[in-house]
Amino acid sequence: MFFRSRQLFKGLSFLTGLALFLAVFAQTLPLCASSYAMASEDRSPADPVSRVSIKGDWFYVDGEKFFIKGIGYSPYRPGQKPGDDVPIELVEHDFKLIKEAGFNTIRTWSVLPGDILELSKKYGLMVIQGSDINLDEAMLNPEYLPKLLNMAQDEIRQAAIHDNILLILLANELPAEKVFIAGPDKAEKILKEFKQALDSKGAKIPVSISNSPQLYFMDNSFWDAACFNLYVFMPAAVFDSIGFRTFIELIIKKESKNKPLIVTEYGISISKSQLVKKLATSQYGFGGNTPQEQKQGTLFMLDEIVQAGATGACAFEWIDEWWKNFDTPDDWQAHDDEAEEWFGLLGFENEKLDPKGVPRPVYFALKEYNQAIMVEPKKMNSYSKVAPIEIYVTENIGSVEYRVNGGFWKKLKRTSPHWFCGKLKISPWQKKKEQLIQVRAKEISGAVHTREARIWTYGKKVLLKDPVSIKISTNKDKYARWESIKIKVEVKDASGVPLKDVTVDYAIFEPATWIQSQVSKATDKNGQVIIKYATSRPGALAISAGMSYKKDNYIRRFGDLITIKVQ
Repeated sequence: MFFRSRQLFKGLSFLTGLALFLAVFAQTLPLCASSYAMASEDRSPADPVSRVSIKGDWFYVDGEKFFIKGIGYSPYRPGQKPGDDVPIELVEHDFKLIKEAGFNTIRTWSVLPGDILELSKKYGLMVIQGSDINLDEAMLNPEYLPKLLNMAQDEIRQAAIHDNILLILLANELPAEKVFIAGPDKAEKILKEFKQALDSKGAKIPVSISNSPQLYFMDNSFWDAACFNLYVFMPAAVFDSIGFRTFIELIIKKESKNKPLIVTEYGISISKSQLVKKLATSQYGFGGNTPQEQKQGTLFMLDEIVQAGATGACAFEWIDEWWKNFDTPDDWQAHDDEAEEWFGLLGFENEKLDPKGVPRPVYFALKEYNQAIMVEPKKMNSYSKVAPIEIYVTENIGSVEYRVNGGFWKKLKRTSPHWFCGKLKISPWQKKKEQLIQVRAKEISGAVHTREARIWTYGKKVLLKDPVSIKISTNKDKYARWESIKIKVEVKDASGVPLKDVTVDYAIFEPATWIQSQVSKATDKNGQVIIKYATSRPGALAISAGMSYKKDNYIRRFGDLITIKVQ
């Protein structure tokens, strides 16, 4: 997550204190540099034929469109810390359960040894691999760039030996305070030049960084994919104003630049204590959730990610991590009541005698969801002339059928090993119509998985518009510190008519300090909400505004999100 310790093997960073939710500065602590302490064969890089390619906003593996069903993976058991030995038999047990749950990708936070990469391949798992370089060092010390570039090139060469590396993440949640000290424009320039240097050296594996909502506004166009760690409860003000799905849709529209959008972390903690309150729109907080709420909240986020149009996501994470946050020298020995330590899909009933762990309800829920993902059509979306039906399945699925509005079941065609696809053709004379698309995917064993999406269709090709639009504007693009900012939120219907007396939830978030405010206010006679605000420090200001729209069975949340720079 964006304010937790960096996961797996390397230096960790976290925001300290319960007061972080209101206004604190991120702190970074270099703690340890380690990797799986397992022997791996040192082989010279080869140049195998790549199985991975990117076309538009999709990854392809072996020529097939690849929806990333990922799981964050850290192997350390009770009483262990990063760098300790983990029996390879336990890792293989993990990979077996991961595969059985329908995941096709593991996501790590550092470089994996060769034998573990080969073991993951044995179980048909692709890898989003982390990096051991500290790319954030270059934010304040550009002279480190040549050294970091050489390290990254070496990691890419070693990774190229293995044909199941999907993507390399060169950084996980760049510390926002370093970015703002350096200046976002300068930071972007450094990152862009770093990527260009890698490309000039013939990098053979896609690379990116995993960003956080604090830095969502930074340019992602030069990376091979746009990657974000997103949790519905933080930043609370932003997600409560526009909603989780809407935020992702706006990121895709404004930031991903026709590149794959991957949510590289999402999940729910079941610690007893709660660091961030539960939101009105999500009912889930940072900690303080029950195992049942973990199941429901994780499924909620994953489905919102799919409906928003992302091309994959990685759940956080496989097992609990009691070695967080290294608050004391022996912190790793105790499973503390800290939200960071309780995200696992697997828990441990007896931490001393049970090294394998026990799946929690969320494991089985994701296992069921992963068997057949309804990528299209998107829930509550509108389609003209044709509505695509695209189902991404596991090897367990033998057939898929669909029906419309309770009619007869029709078979979908298997178009590739993991895809069943078809089209709902709409009569040309049909006016706007509500349609319920139901799907049932049958496993070879006989088990059935059902999915459905309620959509709206038009017989003729029309310009599809949302029933309401929300636009945020300011009187300037850049402001000085403490300067009064005039913000205007406009709400209109699909015809462009201003909507008066509708409630708008708006939020203002200062990424550099985590200061956030949230207010609900009705639009005036011009369909507007006027806001005045003065930022407290240089950097950036995120302004979001949203509203819920409901008419009969149509329920959606709409909104807008902009960033302004403060000098």
